[in-house]
Amino acid sequence: MKRDIVMSNNIHFSSFPVNELQALAILYVQNQDLTGKSPTDIYNLYRTTYDEMCNEKEKQRQAKLSQM
Repeated sequence: MKRDIVMSNNIHFSSFPVNELQALAILYVQNQDLTGKSPTDIYNLYRTTYDEMCNEKEKQRQAKLSQM
């Protein structure tokens, strides 16, 4: 569910975050002590956090489906 803003000259601007998991992942990273962290470290922290939440959401979805 990507939300784009379209200008009259056909330039597309994508909004971030696109979904609740991206929003939660960035909030989590923002609330960590990033002192001494490189941009790569921060990116890896964000991706790890986001991926873990996606995996958990999928596990919960599968568990609900198996109960039906």
